[in-house]
Amino acid sequence: MSVLDASVVLKWFVDEEDSSQALNLREEFYAGKREIVVPDLLLFEIANALRYNASFSVKEIRESLGTLFGIGIEMITPTLSLLGKTVELAEKLDLTCYDATYLALAEELGFELITADERLYRKIVKNSKFKASIRLLADFSTHS
Repeated sequence: MSVLDASVVLKWFVDEEDSSQALNLREEFYAGKREIVVPDLLLFEIANALRYNASFSVKEIRESLGTLFGIGIEMITPTLSLLGKTVELAEKLDLTCYDATYLALAEELGFELITADERLYRKIVKNSKFKASIRLLADFSTHS
């Protein structure tokens, strides 16, 4: 059971380092071997990242977003409680509220957070009081 952040899901659409690991996570989801949950914020982050990628047209961005809706991953709309936890974690760990949203969701659900963002990963693992587990995408073998 995993919360994926935008740095992982973006690799489903853009071929870059560790894309094969990200695609393997998606295949595990398709095969029913991995539950994936994301905050709805992910849609805006993916749209924005693709918007600033010169190789994507507006039509291709819309199709990519449609894919995210179509594959059936669970998208969570934040509650006031989740937003409160987000702000607390952002302050405690010196994170953006955007990054802290993924952390708060993982903690609330008791899921593992998977990120490709090494800087975010290092900030979180430095804090031993964080309750959710976090893994760096690069640590997944391509056969996970």
